[in-house]
Amino acid sequence: MSAPAPTSGRRQPPELFDRFAAKAIDAAIWLLLALVVPPAGTLFGVLFWLFSDGLVGGASPGKHLVGLMVLHKDERRPITLKESTLRNVPFAVPAFMLLLPAGPIFCAVVGIPVLLLETYFLMSDPEQVRIGDIFGDSRVVTVKPRRRKKGSRTRAPFDDESKD
Repeated sequence: MSAPAPTSGRRQPPELFDRFAAKAIDAAIWLLLALVVPPAGTLFGVLFWLFSDGLVGGASPGKHLVGLMVLHKDERRPITLKESTLRNVPFAVPAFMLLLPAGPIFCAVVGIPVLLLETYFLMSDPEQVRIGDIFGDSRVVTVKPRRRKKGSRTRAPFDDESKD
């Protein structure tokens, strides 16, 4: 029989599905910007990609919708624009390459290995730390309330248990 995991003051990492869903929402925003007004949209999309986690309380639009937040790993505060930029460089560099001649080829040649490496780090590390989190000294945490199990009910603080 194994001992229960020790509890500490640190939050548990979010579910992987939530992180992938948030990144997909942010990628859709970037892609929309890039397709609607090329090449300026691509540049604005790259800037969005770099700054998005540091603009509104440590959460990009995707993270905000999914219920995630990016905090500085030691100070446990929302990350700044500088930390957001460092954190998102691995995704922004391949996106920026779309502005070059033969950009889609450069983007794929650099972007696919970066995406695979980031995914490997995310899925293999128990704290779900990816390369960008190392660059930006950041951690992603859940801010949404955990879902209750089906059929459970919340009791009032002075609810008499004998009334069941």
